[in-house]
Amino acid sequence: MVLGKLQSATCTRNRSCLRARTRFPLRAPKMGPATRAAVLFQALCSAIPRPTRVEKRVKRSWIANATWKLVDERASMRRVPTHDRASARRLDRQVATAFKADRKARTAEAGADVKASLGEGKAKEAWGRLQASYKHAGDRPQKPSRQDLRAVTEEYQALFTKDHPPPGQAIPVLAGPFYVLDEISNEEEIATAVRRLRAGKAPEPSGMRTDHLKRWLAMAKREGQPDRTTWVKLVTLVKNVYVTGDLPTALPWATMVLPPKGSGG
Repeated sequence: MVLGKLQSATCTRNRSCLRARTRFPLRAPKMGPATRAAVLFQALCSAIPRPTRVEKRVKRSWIANATWKLVDERASMRRVPTHDRASARRLDRQVATAFKADRKARTAEAGADVKASLGEGKAKEAWGRLQASYKHAGDRPQKPSRQDLRAVTEEYQALFTKDHPPPGQAIPVLAGPFYVLDEISNEEEIATAVRRLRAGKAPEPSGMRTDHLKRWLAMAKREGQPDRTTWVKLVTLVKNVYVTGDLPTALPWATMVLPPKGSGG
C-alpha cells in the first residue's frame, strides 16, 4: 500500500487563511458622547459573568473527560521549552485517537436520536438533531467572504438610515387609528416582560443574554438577602429609554455571519 498526502499549499499558509477568517474584518463604529443610557448599558455589561474554562467545556459535552485530560497534559508539556519531542508526538497521537473515538460516539448517538425521532413521526426534531451534528468536511477550507460581508454591512447601514427612502411602493395602511397606551412601564411590568423572554438564545455582541436578565430578576426577588443592584440599573435603563427615547449605541449592534456558498461567494 502506498499512501500519499496531497497538499494544496503550505501548512503555514493554510493556518493563516483559517486564522484570518476567524477575525471580524470591520472595526466597530466609534462611540459618540457618553449618554446616560450608554453609561447604564455599560454598567449592565460589566455585571455579566464571564464564562470560565470549565463552563466552556460543558458546551462540548461530546468530548470525554479522558480526552480533556490528554489535552491538558499535552498543553502542559508544550509549555516547557525542553520537553521530550518523542513523548509529545506520542501524546499527539493519543489525543487524535481519543478525539476520533469521541466523534464516532457522537455520530452514533446522533443517529440513534434521529432514528428515534423519525420513528415517532417528529421529522422537524430529527432534522434539527441532524443539523446540530453535521460539520462540513472538505479537502480545502472555504474562501473568505470579506467583500461580501462589507457589501452587506453597507447595505444594512443604508437601509436603517433615516434619510434613506424605503424601496418600492408605500405599504397601504388599512387599519384605522386607535389609542395605544404608551406610558412609562413600572417595575412589575418590566419584571413580567423579562419573565416572558425565551431563555437559551444567542447573546448579542455585548454578551448579554436573556438568562442574565432573569438571573438579575431572581436575585432581586429572592427572600432573605435580595440583591437589587443590577436589577435597579436595568429598570432605570428601560425607564430612561421611555422618557428620553435615547437608545444605547451598542444595543442595536449585531453579529452577522454569511454562510459560504459552493461558488465561492
